[in-house]
Amino acid sequence: MIRNEFDRKAIGAIRYIGLKAIQIAKGGHVGMTISAAPITYTLFTKFININPNNGKWINRDRFVLSGGHGSMSLYPIFYLAGLFNKKDIENFKIENSKTPGHPEFENKISNFIDASTGPLGQGLAMAVGMALAQKHAELKTKDKYPDLFTNFTYVVCGDGDFQEGISYEAMAIASKYELNKLIVLYDSNKFQLDSAVSKVSNENMKLRAEAQGWFYLKCSNDPEEIEKCIKTAQRTSKPSLIEVDTIIAEGLLTANSNKGHHGVVNDEDIKKFLSYHQLDFQDWNIDQNILDYFEKTVIQRGLKKVKEWEEKISKYNLDSSFKNWEKIINDDFDYSKLFNEIKIENKNQATRVYLKQFLSSLENENPFTIATCADLVSSTNVAIGNKTILEGGQSLPIGIREFAMGAIVNGVTLYGAGFRIIGGTFLVFADYIKSAIRLGAMMKIPAIYAFTHDSYLVGGDGPTHQPYDQLPMLRAIDNLNVYRVADEEELRFAMIEAYSSKENSSVLVLSRQNIKSLNVNLTFKQFKKGAYIVKDCKNPDYVIAASGSEVNLALEIAKDLKNVRVVSVPCLDKVVKISEKELKELFGAKKSLITLESSADFKWFRLHLNNQNNVHLGAYTFGKSMDGEKLYKDKGFDKEIILKHILENKN
Repeated sequence: MIRNEFDRKAIGAIRYIGLKAIQIAKGGHVGMTISAAPITYTLFTKFININPNNGKWINRDRFVLSGGHGSMSLYPIFYLAGLFNKKDIENFKIENSKTPGHPEFENKISNFIDASTGPLGQGLAMAVGMALAQKHAELKTKDKYPDLFTNFTYVVCGDGDFQEGISYEAMAIASKYELNKLIVLYDSNKFQLDSAVSKVSNENMKLRAEAQGWFYLKCSNDPEEIEKCIKTAQRTSKPSLIEVDTIIAEGLLTANSNKGHHGVVNDEDIKKFLSYHQLDFQDWNIDQNILDYFEKTVIQRGLKKVKEWEEKISKYNLDSSFKNWEKIINDDFDYSKLFNEIKIENKNQATRVYLKQFLSSLENENPFTIATCADLVSSTNVAIGNKTILEGGQSLPIGIREFAMGAIVNGVTLYGAGFRIIGGTFLVFADYIKSAIRLGAMMKIPAIYAFTHDSYLVGGDGPTHQPYDQLPMLRAIDNLNVYRVADEEELRFAMIEAYSSKENSSVLVLSRQNIKSLNVNLTFKQFKKGAYIVKDCKNPDYVIAASGSEVNLALEIAKDLKNVRVVSVPCLDKVVKISEKELKELFGAKKSLITLESSADFKWFRLHLNNQNNVHLGAYTFGKSMDGEKLYKDKGFDKEIILKHILENKN
């Protein structure tokens, strides 16, 4: 029960507007729209500091609606505060509106969403990443600039978020890194889409939270109690979980049942809702005193905090060294200069070996670059220095937690302020991270991953570790550049592109086995197309195109063919988008185009031009635990086998 009369009406306005929008949209998640409204109301009118003129202000409090289906417990607050207009609310779920079915992040100052959510559990884990970034930023700047990064990260979760396995991993990391500015509010309405929560779980959230090292509180769905709990949580040294006892779809006939999770709303439903909650709203008419309250508590309070922060920053600007920080925070760091200065002395090595040297160059040069790895640093080299972020370093040991790692990479990147984070594991384990990679690419953020052990040449570890099937999955994701590099120079330019990107996510696919360096005068302009010529001739009879380890195999084959061109394709995602003229310049052959890659990706056929014979050798079956070189040949990646195949198919 909501004790304060004004709070009851103001929350009623959020719920009413949400139901009206769902009615217009002909369906929506009514349950959380109603049950979570007191939580979002309390957060935005009492705690969350935003800049109404800049949704991406770097010291704003972050808010993640992890149960993204409850978006209509959030959008009405923006409407009542004047950030959205009536049309925005009426356009719920309509193309290009500010109110999609689930909250969607855009890197625009007019966007007040801190993360795209919908896949349950991802929001909670991304919030852990945001809180990690805040803590790291605060630790790095507090001595000279103590008020630069002071924000909290708030999350609203539902039952489904905690049932997803990613939540266990993320909560463990939050505890280990003492993320005391992370506060999660749990809309505990006891029902989900198919059933009561009790039908699928008997978990005690208090015991779970405390066992994972979290501070736990429980309260009713009254704003005064929620406010009191949040104030207590702000003073703890641990991440906090506040379980709020709510009623799903309260005031509708479907209340207190799984049928209240999602539904269609009609005039009679709204009439019953208003009667139950003793409200008298009509059409879109909201009492002016309610609108004034949201203006005062969301907009004016936010502007006051922004002004206080800007006054402090103006003092920092008097310090000449602050300009270096401004470059980083404004995402203006020159990665191209840094990576181009690196001299690779020992060549002909596995591409994972070069990664260590490139990442090491970031230590101290850009403190807002972080590396995290799923307990495989010794195998992947995904680390920056030897110190963890708690020790003032730039590495984030995360344990064997790929599910959470991917979402944390997204969260750190979403924090902004120039942060770049790279996450590492074996390529075959990209399966664990796929949903996070997809979400990051969807949000157009520069998330970065390094996946090693890229082919059958892994050998004795067997089919469980031989990732012939992973590249098609990754390359199918829009806005994700997948780089399978053939040597140190290709990796150099892939690193420059990945770290300099503003809106593309990137995957670096690296080898465990040694690869002979190509020793060509590669330029960044050539690399940017996604493919370039390694060995050339005029009007070639044959063109052999390959990526990664197979580029050297292509060069070996070329030795026994006349009039042949070899093309390296480090980024197939990019080269398939170039013009037909450019495709012909690279891959046009009088007799045959041969494409090679030890993966199951059929995208290679998009390079195959008409009016010429085309041959493609890929990998389409599981390997075996055996010598990697022998397995590689057994799968057809052998000079003599491929030569025979080419010559049998010649014109």
